[in-house]
Parts: sequence; C-alpha cells; structure tokens
Amino acid sequence: MSHCPKCNMQVEANSHFCGGCGQKLSPAQTAASSAAHTMPKTLVAAQPPPIASSLFDPARPEDPYVGKTLKNRFRIDSKLGEGGFGAVYKGSQLGTNRVVAIKLLHPEMTRDKNVVERFRLEGQVLCSLKDAHTVTTYDFDRTEDGTLFIAMELLEGRSLHDVFAKEAPIAWQRMLKILSEMSSSLAEAHAMGIVHRDLKPENVHLEKRSGNDEFVKILDFGIAKMLRGDGMGGNNNGPQLTATGQTLG
Repeated sequence: MSHCPKCNMQVEANSHFCGGCGQKLSPAQTAASSAAHTMPKTLVAAQPPPIASSLFDPARPEDPYVGKTLKNRFRIDSKLGEGGFGAVYKGSQLGTNRVVAIKLLHPEMTRDKNVVERFRLEGQVLCSLKDAHTVTTYDFDRTEDGTLFIAMELLEGRSLHDVFAKEAPIAWQRMLKILSEMSSSLAEAHAMGIVHRDLKPENVHLEKRSGNDEFVKILDFGIAKMLRGDGMGGNNNGPQLTATGQTLG
C-alpha cells in the first residue's frame, strides 16, 4: 500500500488516481509515498510533476494546456476543474470570440481503448442533441498530438445540487417546472435511443435566461448508452463499454 501525496489517503500500489480526492498519481509518486511511510522523511526526494503531453511548456508549469490553441479554432484560457478522466477549461472560439467550455481527455487515458471510445461516444451524442435544455455542443475533435476534446457552451448558473443544499425543501410548483424542462431534454435523447445513465442534481444546471430565471440545462452524457444505432446514423455493433456489475458515474 502507498499513500496519496495530496490527502495522505491509502491507495493501492500502481493506482492511477486517489479514491479520496481524485489526485492523479504516477508510479513515481506512489513509490515515493510508500517510501515516505517506511523511511525517514529526510531521505525522500521531491518528485517532479509528470509531463502531461507533448504540449508541455516550461514557461507554464501550472498547466500545459493554458494558452494553447486546439486545431486553430479554440484557445484555452484557464482551468475550471479536473476529474479522473479529464479536465474542463474555459476557452474562446477563435473568429467568433464565443466563450466556451472545453473538455479534454487526459493524455494517459488515450491508452485505454474503452475510455477513448466512451469519450468519442459522448462527443457524438452531444453533437447530435439539439434540444434547448441540453447543453449546446459546438465541436468534437482530436488534435495533431492525439488529444481528444469537446467544445460546448459555458454554463454560468448553479447546479440543482447547490439549490437543494441551500434552499430545500423546494416548492412542488418550482420542482414541477424544473422536471418539465428536464423531460424536454430527455425526451429527445430517448427518441434517439440514448439513455443518460448519470442523471443527478450535479448534472442539472439552472441558468438565468430572458423571462426564465431557472432555465434547465442537462449535461455530462459521458456514460450514456445507445440502445439502438439508427438515431445518429450509426450502428450498435461497437465494443461493449460497460460490463455487468461495473459501476460508473
């Protein structure tokens, strides 16, 4: 066993991510952490951070992607958040100056064919959905060095999870209106044979729009399932991405 260098939680040897805080781990980090708990700390040398990809720039050690341009179309301006499989950035669509959210798959994840296929499916699904209550997706592509990304609208409201945490209980009339708008998004997806499978308050955002202070936007179709292939002109003969009993989301 070794320990996460960020939160000190025990993790299995050779783990890629900490189960407690989500910190990315490298073999060198877990080895150093294991040594730190068996040797005096004065003998443990600090490990340099791993290089994320060929886009690494020593002038920007905080993040190799900030300031970069993807496919001559999207400039990455700042990081918004990070998860086990990827990170989300605030960016700009060149030529239109549209502010966007850019979701990138971690470079090391491209070695996992299932993860790559799931990310590709998410991009395909999002680009096919047009309902006003589904997050709008502008592009899905791969850079010259193999980095996969999805560019979508940047949401600036608050999640339904935040509303529940601060304002519960919610009046039934208000909740009925939110559920009605959620159903509009899901009805289109279901008509195309797409099941979200990760519908939770964190993935339902409420945006302020003209005449509607809580305009619903559903996001994160990362583990969606295609029940049939005719909805997007594809087929349903691809790899089985989720094994029976596997937990995702």
